[in-house]
Amino acid sequence: MISRIRKNVSMIASYHANKRRDAGRPKYVGACSSSVSPNESEIAARSSSSLDRKREIVIHWRGEGVVEGYTIQFRKLELQSALSAVSPDLEGKMEDLEFTNALSYDFDDRDVHPEKELLLYESGLQFMTGSSTQLISSQVLTQAATRCSLIRAVYEIVCEADTYKELSEQAVEKGTLADVMVGGVNQNDTWCVRLRQFGSASADSPSAVRYGKSKRSPLRLEREAISLMDPLFSRMGGRVKLEDPDCKLNIFEGLIGKQKILARTIASGIKTSVIRPASRICITNTPLCNVAAFCMGNIAQIQNDQTVLDPFAGSCTTLLVAAMLAPGCKTVGIELAPNYTVNRDDIRRDFSSRQLTQPVALIEGDSTCEKIRTEARAAVGGVAFDVIIADPPYGIRERMDAQEPPPLVKLVSIIARDYETGTPLLAKNGRLVAFVPNQLGEDLSLSMPTPRQLEDAGLKMTALREQPLSDVLSRWLVAYKSIR
Repeated sequence: MISRIRKNVSMIASYHANKRRDAGRPKYVGACSSSVSPNESEIAARSSSSLDRKREIVIHWRGEGVVEGYTIQFRKLELQSALSAVSPDLEGKMEDLEFTNALSYDFDDRDVHPEKELLLYESGLQFMTGSSTQLISSQVLTQAATRCSLIRAVYEIVCEADTYKELSEQAVEKGTLADVMVGGVNQNDTWCVRLRQFGSASADSPSAVRYGKSKRSPLRLEREAISLMDPLFSRMGGRVKLEDPDCKLNIFEGLIGKQKILARTIASGIKTSVIRPASRICITNTPLCNVAAFCMGNIAQIQNDQTVLDPFAGSCTTLLVAAMLAPGCKTVGIELAPNYTVNRDDIRRDFSSRQLTQPVALIEGDSTCEKIRTEARAAVGGVAFDVIIADPPYGIRERMDAQEPPPLVKLVSIIARDYETGTPLLAKNGRLVAFVPNQLGEDLSLSMPTPRQLEDAGLKMTALREQPLSDVLSRWLVAYKSIR
């Protein structure tokens, strides 16, 4: 058994250089449905399938990118929506779900950093709290997290203690990892363990380490921690595997209000880079950002067996997202631009090259035209769509005629008109999710439907979030639910 510990330490040492070199390189992993891979499903079921035991969850969020505030305001909304998509019974029962910071920037240079920068740092790792967490099984949480574009990883805390030895003894005593120990049902599972020490609160670390994806705790300390936790790791049945193991364990230090923590990774977020614009065959001038598109898809709660329409499809980023989130859904795209501008064959190759479910129809035409909408409904059996998701054009062409209503207002009016004629475009309980750009100083309400227009369309607003794009431009994500 001791040789297995030494092997783990040795493999970690030899692996560090290659891991640092390869960090950040996107890897295509195929379609991701609302059902997780067998490996992740098994991990979720093993870690804590019982709702009777109080569980503690830690969420590791993805970074913001180049624009501050680009995604932070969507984190909770995307995860809650994904949870509702996986388990519809949870909708309306997660009001008390909160995320509290697990990190504190307690370095000497705190005063020189802007508040926004400190906020992003301290909220990068958060505890998921609230009584509603006990309604969410590990399997449902895993399925939801694997849909989310803003989640890097989800951890479930196994135990907490003052020392490494006590940590290992508690883990053995509680039996939380019994399934991967010798004699357990998954004793042959591969595994690994990594140490992460955050900030100056890590008393065992000789130097403070700032939190970040590329930061690693000193390898010497990682070796020492693993050796001191021999009572646990000597009981592990499978072999060590540092790349994509069946069971990934993490030792965290320096989290707010916590001692040393042993946590098990139960899920990782979806790889949005699979459909990044630069990787696509169909190239357009203003493609929708892949992260934003995944946020839209999750907030729309796209599920298998649903029908999805994008009336301003462009290069079909939203439909690619729908196919990744729910391979069983049927998608339709309407795009006004001709084929020499937006090549439909190239779009289909973007789906086939990723082994994604093809759209049932890619229609060239204007979505404001009744004939085009009839063709779109016919493609899914003549029924109303469960989801309409759109990033409407708000360019120079759309601003030339001041008498024309903004695209979203026009779309809502169309939904109202089709309902009145007995050919509804959006089904009851269906969802409409769209972006509305807004420049500094502009009145957002002028680009949004009025309460009366929403009433005529039978729509109720469920979410409104701003996403900064630059110092002078932002866009607002708005979500509605059909109530008739």
